[in-house]
Amino acid sequence: MAKEFHPSGKTLSQKLYGTHLITALCGFGATVSSYILFDEQIDYFLAILIGFATLLDYHLQNNKSGSIKEAWRYYIKNNKALFFFAWVMVVCLVLKSNFHQFLFMGHLALIAVFYGYDFKFGRFKLGALRYNNNLKIFLIVYVWVAATVWYPFLETNFKHEISRHLLVPETIQRALFYFALTLPFDIRDEESDKRVNLKTLAATIGLKRTQLVSTLCLIFSSIVAYYAYHLSYFLAISVSHIFCFLIILGVNKKRKGFYYTGLMDGSIVFQAILLLIAYYFG
Repeated sequence: MAKEFHPSGKTLSQKLYGTHLITALCGFGATVSSYILFDEQIDYFLAILIGFATLLDYHLQNNKSGSIKEAWRYYIKNNKALFFFAWVMVVCLVLKSNFHQFLFMGHLALIAVFYGYDFKFGRFKLGALRYNNNLKIFLIVYVWVAATVWYPFLETNFKHEISRHLLVPETIQRALFYFALTLPFDIRDEESDKRVNLKTLAATIGLKRTQLVSTLCLIFSSIVAYYAYHLSYFLAISVSHIFCFLIILGVNKKRKGFYYTGLMDGSIVFQAILLLIAYYFG
């Protein structure tokens, strides 16, 4: 959900933001949350792998290099240890995946690459998907749902009846939550989006309506959670939604990047912590 930032900041918040470690925690937390909501035993190792795969994805697609080769070279030169470790985690993820997960992973990898970079196939040229008007936010939401909800679900090989019954409501609930989180980011990026003639939903409807739409998404997400999950899980989700709502109310064009990546994205981690408490003690 975070976007361009040069990883050379001097403050701790800038370094965490620039290295996308918070984003990795979000990937880990979102995956853990899915296992809990599916009433499945938590696979912490897979959650860690998805977290680092998320980190690698954001490093590649958020670099300002003109091509994926240039981005690759940049990170190998400037962040070797973290980049190498993330790739080791991705290899582990591939080796751990079952057949369904492996096939599913392929299309996510293609989206991740085509999202951030232009590609040429002879005379045919495909521009980066992120620069298609109003498409960016829906791709982000789709990838996060696919990676942190559907991918863990595929680990069950469709054997568990509870998981199958929960897949649709959990998909809807988490998509609404991610949409509510992602939409305000376009307020922050309005000026940079204008420079590349990119029209976003948030820029079209304005700040107040963006906050309203995000709030409605949180409300409907809570309604779905009420009917789909255990009471303790519903309460955990509702508290995290209230936290997210308060952050959304504070969104404006002057807010710095860490307000979004540290607090707004951090609400994913906060939600995971609340669900873990409900999971073990509820």
